[in-house]
Amino acid sequence: MSQASRGITNALTIKLNQRLDIGLFLVVMVLLGLGLVMVTSASIDIADKNYNNPLHYFYRQSIYLMGGALFGMLAYRIPLRVWERGGVLLSVAALLVLVLV
Repeated sequence: MSQASRGITNALTIKLNQRLDIGLFLVVMVLLGLGLVMVTSASIDIADKNYNNPLHYFYRQSIYLMGGALFGMLAYRIPLRVWERGGVLLSVAALLVLVLV
């Protein structure tokens, strides 16, 4: 590895460590993995009977997980001050959506 690429790697690592809580990230990954295992193990018989594919719900849940991760990464890129400015409006919108359900 060249000196320049090592410097870039170190700078990116430092920048990520300043913005990302590694402990929280690892706990979330473990919980997501456990949830995926639980959905799969609880639905193998039903999926096999209904869809002739014992991993049907695993695949479906994995797609939803990837979609949620994508939206989470997009939300993470929005600066905190934007969330703070729109906090009241977002809270009212969330309450309205809850009432609709």
